Amino acid sequence: TFRKGRTRNPPTFLFRFGILRRLVLRAIVGQRVNVTSASLIGPRHPLYLGGARVLDLYPMLNLIGNQTIGVGAISYAGSLEICITADGGAVPDVEVVMAGIRDELEALRMTTSRRRAEDARTGQPGAPIRGNLPLPIIGG
Repeated sequence: TFRKGRTRNPPTFLFRFGILRRLVLRAIVGQRVNVTSASLIGPRHPLYLGGARVLDLYPMLNLIGNQTIGVGAISYAGSLEICITADGGAVPDVEVVMAGIRDELEALRMTTSRRRAEDARTGQPGAPIRGNLPLPIIGG
């Protein structure tokens, strides 16, 4: 790119050299991390692309090195989307993980529903509870 009167190469330029690429990949594989996660705050209002409303966003995570499972969450227009990316050979029971997340989100939804009902009955609101929690979970 061109900036302040001189041409600069992007950081990805370094990965054109085989030795540096191999060193970086070796460092990644040597890590003792096998799970990655991301939690993103998305827009509170719907987005449009080419005049059409974007209905859902899914936070797909790339698995590199020793990472066998990735869990991403993103809020979007009043909903919460969760995406699980897994290495099927290393995590054959990803459905168990998905069921656990689904159960915990349902327990949270029930708790907030009870609190809202109690607040409405007593007329004394507790701490604010924002939005609804639909439970769309996809697995890969």
